[in-house]
Amino acid sequence: MEVKRMKNADELGAVLERERGKFANANPKSAAQYEAASAFPGGSTRSVLYYPPFPLSIAKGLKSKIWDVDGHEYSDFLNEYSAGLFGHSNSAIKDAIVTALEDGINLGGPNRYEACLASALTKRFSHMERIRFCNTGTEANIAAIQLALHVTNRKSVLFFKGGYHGGFIWYPNGGMPLNIDFHEKVAPFNDEDALDEMFALHGSEFGACIIEPVMSAGGAIPATRPFLVKLQAKCIEHSVILIFDEVVSSRLNLGGMQALHEIYPDITTLGKYIGGGLSFGAFGGRAELIDRLDMRRPDAVAHAGTFNNNVLSMAAGLAASTVLTKEAIDRINGLGDAAREQFSSISPDKQKMSISGQGSLSCVHFESKEVHDLYHLHLLMSGYYTARRGSVYLSLETTESEILGFLDATRVFVERFGNYL
Repeated sequence: MEVKRMKNADELGAVLERERGKFANANPKSAAQYEAASAFPGGSTRSVLYYPPFPLSIAKGLKSKIWDVDGHEYSDFLNEYSAGLFGHSNSAIKDAIVTALEDGINLGGPNRYEACLASALTKRFSHMERIRFCNTGTEANIAAIQLALHVTNRKSVLFFKGGYHGGFIWYPNGGMPLNIDFHEKVAPFNDEDALDEMFALHGSEFGACIIEPVMSAGGAIPATRPFLVKLQAKCIEHSVILIFDEVVSSRLNLGGMQALHEIYPDITTLGKYIGGGLSFGAFGGRAELIDRLDMRRPDAVAHAGTFNNNVLSMAAGLAASTVLTKEAIDRINGLGDAAREQFSSISPDKQKMSISGQGSLSCVHFESKEVHDLYHLHLLMSGYYTARRGSVYLSLETTESEILGFLDATRVFVERFGNYL
């Protein structure tokens, strides 16, 4: 059995290299672009975009489609890791950006868009009494955590394994050397017994606890409602400020996952798609917490940022708030739910090839990293653009026919490479 396993591994390695060779031959302009990017370590300024032999360089996008520099067309199932929820070049958002450009972009004061966007977001997230803007979801999470630690006068933060809260706040297997030091403790996700133990040992140390109601980068894994109920109760018991990172999960319900579960945190963080595809972040919550940033108060805490209210993001975000409707969310959630059901029926071995997620957010999992890479390459060469790690983020422009095509490509993969699972 061991000899057979080793033989399969050797064959798989050879197959993967062969497919990478086909990919390289089909994409000479992307290869040249990659070689020209030598000023970047590893040829890229974003770690997540790298995959061997080189990442595709994307030239343009329209609705649900993108084209690489070699002219190949793809159905975009990545959509900028959820920042591209609206698809490519949405007309309402595009028009808003053009109008804002005509009036000037670095105005150095409050502008005519920001208060309207703040009002739209606090109406959408009903328990968000006050809100502040920043530039990214990473910034929003850092600001929310630091504010919570300041208010509680504590130093430690509770995170969860697999959680991603930004480029310097994530907890994958094996750790992350560049993480900010929050004197953190990291608990298992969805483990109620471990949660009890963690709070029994360290509850009085925590100033903040942050969780994604649906883990995104960690594998599209929803938190169970009982787990969130217990987490909120423990935070209340130990006077810990509870933060819901809804940077991604808020796409699944108009009021966020908090409204779906009817479990409301002290602070909510937002980002990704909220800026209509432009850089944006926000954090908001109970007035008594966020009002600590009110500069009219003698004890005010400053929250600065040159681009916190940048005109283009404000205009795009305001336009985006009118595009995102319950009906639009429900439609793509339905597509995602149906896709996962069909994917599961295609998989010959649920232990070695599976899919998780909720609504329009999914992640494909393989037991073997090499098979995972092979599947990613197969999808690219079949015209479906996804993340190397298996993440799938549908956009408002995604069509049912594209879902069916994605499933057909998966069937072909199983037929061609299923013996390597």
